[in-house]
Amino acid sequence: MKNKELGVQLALASLSSEERVGIAEVSKDKYILNILRKDKDALIRFCVAKNINTSPEALTYLSKDEWSEVKSKVAGNPNTPVDVLVTLSADIRGTIRVEVARNTHTPIEILDRFSKDEDSNLRGNVLSNSSTPIEILETLSKDLNKLVKQEASKELSRRKGIAKKLLELDG
Repeated sequence: MKNKELGVQLALASLSSEERVGIAEVSKDKYILNILRKDKDALIRFCVAKNINTSPEALTYLSKDEWSEVKSKVAGNPNTPVDVLVTLSADIRGTIRVEVARNTHTPIEILDRFSKDEDSNLRGNVLSNSSTPIEILETLSKDLNKLVKQEASKELSRRKGIAKKLLELDG
């Protein structure tokens, strides 16, 4: 172990859980976040997983955490690698799959699969992803669930309105 890493680990170990949580929540230091990803306290790992400054490598590590809430935050983090999102998309827990559905880096194939899922909550969360293609929104606008159908129609109208305004600005 390198001297710097040992020094940082010792410094972090001397802090209370509350202090480490505070660091995990707001730190921009990938080095410190990388050390905290292995903390024994699940709340600290949770905070590292949701921190937008956490490295893809640390998120990959955290994607295998035993605590599903940590995995859920990994799934929602914009720095999570696509291959990890693909793996998490197959998780049996709906909370994790919902976060994958919301992540703008989720592959279209996964969004398409989620749009056909029996869970209307998951289908509804595909709508909140700004990367969801129009074709999927059109399919969801015909959904059997009234709320999903309604929200998909609203999102389609919103996007078509934006496209129309952009065309007017160009022309």
